[in-house]
Amino acid sequence: PELLKAVSQGFSQRTTKATGMNSRSSRSHALCYLSVQCESNPRRTIALCDLAGAERARTRADKENPELEKESNFINSSLSVLNRCIKACIDEEKLPVRESKLTHLLRECFGGKNKTCLLTTLNPEPSNHGETLSTLHY
Repeated sequence: PELLKAVSQGFSQRTTKATGMNSRSSRSHALCYLSVQCESNPRRTIALCDLAGAERARTRADKENPELEKESNFINSSLSVLNRCIKACIDEEKLPVRESKLTHLLRECFGGKNKTCLLTTLNPEPSNHGETLSTLHY
């Protein structure tokens, strides 16, 4: 019950706005850290991230809204740095974790014995084909 209450409270504080693509588009990333202690194992931490989707100025109205454009730029920038961190882990290179707040908060999740799983939401509509391919490519 405590966990569900905390998650509900966090989601109630998320920012959403209507864009040209979605009436309730996430305008922020959400992070939730769970610490799990088992009797015979050391404490483990699980990081759950709900990432705002990559944004494009989809309509003229979106392009003419400076606030939406600024939010979109922040979202895209943090997702780009996250992508670079993932690739740096694969290539065993230095991680650019300090280049965004998102990756700085997730810095303990990269490398070592950590495991990562990426879940995505895809839309099968033909009109969203480009977005679906972009998500799968990421």
